[in-house]
Amino acid sequence: MGFGSSMYVLAIIHGAASLQIPTRRQLLTGAGASLVAPAPAWADKHDVDELVAAPASSADGVGRSGLLLLPPVTPLRNSYTWVRAAEDELEATGVISTNPAFKMAVSNSLTAKGQAQALAAANELKKKGVTNPLIWYCTGRSSTQTADIICDQLGIPHDRMMPEYVMLDARGFGAHEGEALSSLPAFHAAHDAKSRYLKPVEGEDGAYAESVEDVYARVRSVLSNCETSRCGDEIVIVAPGSDLLTISAAMLRGGDLRAHHAWAPPPGAVVRFGDMRETAGPWKTTPASADPGAAWASAERDRLTRVHEDQKLAARAQARGRVDADRAVEHYQSRRGAVAEADAAAAADRTRRETLEASALQNKREAEAKRAAERAARDARRAEE
Repeated sequence: MGFGSSMYVLAIIHGAASLQIPTRRQLLTGAGASLVAPAPAWADKHDVDELVAAPASSADGVGRSGLLLLPPVTPLRNSYTWVRAAEDELEATGVISTNPAFKMAVSNSLTAKGQAQALAAANELKKKGVTNPLIWYCTGRSSTQTADIICDQLGIPHDRMMPEYVMLDARGFGAHEGEALSSLPAFHAAHDAKSRYLKPVEGEDGAYAESVEDVYARVRSVLSNCETSRCGDEIVIVAPGSDLLTISAAMLRGGDLRAHHAWAPPPGAVVRFGDMRETAGPWKTTPASADPGAAWASAERDRLTRVHEDQKLAARAQARGRVDADRAVEHYQSRRGAVAEADAAAAADRTRRETLEASALQNKREAEAKRAAERAARDARRAEE
């Protein structure tokens, strides 16, 4: 191989080494990002145009990326109804549990109340005229069981059930996994209400940490898939948690994504969107977004991460302090016990010595009394003689 060929090979190797391969989550965020989102950091500037939607006058309602424009600019090809998965056992305990690694665990099975909610959802679909839909559902256990009950109650074949393995998973709350469900309003106020791009702090158990924009990207991908693969169908989407539903409602209706949490549909809730014919239309000029943006959200997340790490360090220090205090108390109590035992032993020794001394004195006195009696007896005999 000549010198020129060697340099060419080295250049290729250097280029390959410096190539940054995006992760699945980065691809998802880039492809499904909303129109106001900046291009992801890993995207080449020549590809940015492909991530930006076409003008709102697009006749088919999709942008250059092939993804659905939201809110819709034309009526949707299908009619949509969203069902929040019914209550599962972990949800009944009031704990946040969204780690996809455990989404098919037995602990995510429907409770008796959840089964009743799924039956009620099926009846609600009948009332709304949704009797022969395609059911697009998350493959988590609670969503699957909810979808199965709906399918059976509507009397439709199970081949009309369309599993979605990733995109309809519950929103990931990162380090907040395992906290009380009652803490979600505070979480929304601290994150979603400030910026749609603000992610929670990463957890330590592999649970995803997702912003509103991340959920937007996933749901947009699902809707785009439905719109490009189906036409004229009734589609029921079954997914866990309230955030996917409330964010989807804001997406489809053009609401402020930062305020999606203003309402919280309960487990088993049924929300009919239809084909959005009443609201679909060309976008109007709107005031500049009050969202501080992705750069601010990144900096704020770094700050929250530092605070979280500091809190963990403080908690560990407090735990060590409690252990040290327990050990000190135990040592003190142990020492006090040893001192008490020594004192008791010394007291017992004193008692034994005093007892022995008293016994010896008593014996001595008895001996002296005996000798005195014997002398008195001798003296009496002598006197008689």
